[in-house]
Amino acid sequence: MGRLNTSFRTAEDSPGFMLWKASNLLQRLHAECLRPLGLTPTQFSLMTCLVFLHQDGLVTPSRIAGHSGMDKMLVSDLVRALERKRLIRKRPNPQDGRSWLLEPSALGVTITNSAVKDVETVDARYFKRLRKLNEFHDDLRALVDGSNT
Repeated sequence: MGRLNTSFRTAEDSPGFMLWKASNLLQRLHAECLRPLGLTPTQFSLMTCLVFLHQDGLVTPSRIAGHSGMDKMLVSDLVRALERKRLIRKRPNPQDGRSWLLEPSALGVTITNSAVKDVETVDARYFKRLRKLNEFHDDLRALVDGSNT
């Protein structure tokens, strides 16, 4: 029988594996609290980006993809689903015929703000297990930004 060729003694010794497990757990918790609102965690992420970015001007799918780190095709699929739910509206972009301008509907803003409250409650409970939350947050930013802080 073959063995796994890894430098780690156990799977739990791998920071990547543990981050993956922790993020899967958090996504499950988010999914549970978002289910009554009819949102998936990914739809919630897009809606929070849209509502946030819309405060500061016009929003395109590309702007959401850049802000969130989501794949452009995923953003496109989510936009269609959220438009069917009447949470967002899209209209042609007069500056780029290949793009759309997106805006949250009033219902979308209401549901997103309700969801934010619920998700932040879940997050507070989840992250209170950390001894040094601020340092953890800084480390996550360093990973995402690719910096060496």
